[in-house]
Amino acid sequence: MKQGYRTFLFGLKRLAVLPIFFLSFAMQAQVSITSPSLDNICVNAGYQPLGNIVIAENSNSDFAINQSNVTFIIDISSSDFEFEPNVGSASKIGPDVSINSITITASQITIGFSTLPAATAFDVITISGIRIRSINYGAANLKRNGGTAFIDGFVDATICGSLSSFQVLSGPVDADGCDGESASFGLVVGGTPVSYQWEEDNGGGFS
Repeated sequence: MKQGYRTFLFGLKRLAVLPIFFLSFAMQAQVSITSPSLDNICVNAGYQPLGNIVIAENSNSDFAINQSNVTFIIDISSSDFEFEPNVGSASKIGPDVSINSITITASQITIGFSTLPAATAFDVITISGIRIRSINYGAANLKRNGGTAFIDGFVDATICGSLSSFQVLSGPVDADGCDGESASFGLVVGGTPVSYQWEEDNGGGFS
């Protein structure tokens, strides 16, 4: 008796089916940067949440005093990824910094803030609610890239996040065989290494 084998992609994952984000904590020259990592993004699967980017003073004046409506810009080092425009927020802890604005485009996050004439306490700026999608497989970093603000230890090219993604490039295809015969299927994935497994439709549904 002839029967058809139909392939069904059961799961593609790197540690888990859903994208996973991690946080790394790095001490820069003065401020401390908490850098989120978003891995296992499936290309064209929609926007995924990024963990918080946190910039924290270790000295009262790491955010230089008496700055009026200055900015810093964070962008993605590769066009393979995009921010969700206008989604996300910026907040602060501490008395010496005030957040004036946040602008999010597909390629950049721009934060505007001011500082008081005197530094009295440790301050923290947190960027949260950011969402990112992958439009082509690859890897990239989030980095500061410009702006007028002086933040000790958060200069241009400072990394404040990392990304990676994957895409199914080819396969699987259907195969026919007789009872007792084996059927082989293949899959080519680009980008982040992933693991996968198959399901068989034995006539009563996939199992």
